[in-house]
Amino acid sequence: MSEPEKQLELPRGFSMRIGVGCMDGTQVELTATLRWDDRGAILDEVLDRLIAAAQRQARMASVPALMKERVVDAAILEQNQQKLDKLEREFEAATADRENTIAELVRKKTKKQLEYSEEWVASGKRGEFVPSGGQQGRLNNFDTAIKVKQAEQQKAYQDFAPQQSQIANDIIAKRLALAEKDGVIAQASHLTNGHDPDGA
Repeated sequence: MSEPEKQLELPRGFSMRIGVGCMDGTQVELTATLRWDDRGAILDEVLDRLIAAAQRQARMASVPALMKERVVDAAILEQNQQKLDKLEREFEAATADRENTIAELVRKKTKKQLEYSEEWVASGKRGEFVPSGGQQGRLNNFDTAIKVKQAEQQKAYQDFAPQQSQIANDIIAKRLALAEKDGVIAQASHLTNGHDPDGA
């Protein structure tokens, strides 16, 4: 080989390319060129550095998409919290209303029983007070109305409990999702300042 040909000879080598997909559908690609005679340890180190750099770039590129998702998640969380608050307020108000109705029915029944008992004494009858057929029917009406309200309350709770549980679980899941996104965003933001918390 002539001297000019030797001077033109370029070192032979190869390129390594790493591609990492981002959340927004784009891809980060990094390339490194190495010589054929580089040692295996150097190849491993370069490959590790390429992967780490590509992952850092992908995390930084994912921030805008994550920020948009975070806005949506935060809005859903707020809606779910308002929905849960409304559901609990309405259930508590309806429960209090039914309990007041039951207490009023008990009060009226007790008052009616006392009236019937006083009529029994005033009529000169002796022995333990025994309501007449008509009186007993009216007292039974109070018992029936009380049982209806108690059944309504039980049914209302059976409807309320699973709804409350579902919304509460949705709130917990959304808070966890937000915390996870905040962690990724904070990490990526840290990387943009030239620091890598992973040490990569």
